[in-house]
Amino acid sequence: MDPFIGEIQAFAFPFASGGFQNGDWLPCSGQLLPIQQFSALYALIGTNFGGNGTTNFQLPNLNGTIAI
Repeated sequence: MDPFIGEIQAFAFPFASGGFQNGDWLPCSGQLLPIQQFSALYALIGTNFGGNGTTNFQLPNLNGTIAI
């Protein structure tokens, strides 16, 4: 089954499968992402978690927390 854009998935290992290069999964560790490269994800979450909204946006930082 294909994941949805913006889906948050808990993994039992300390890395995101696929990684930053191909965009399959990205860790929710508060990193800044370029809007041009991740335009579909930006359309969903915008600048709710940070970023300047013109060139970048930020993912949520879920380090040490659990999404409910």
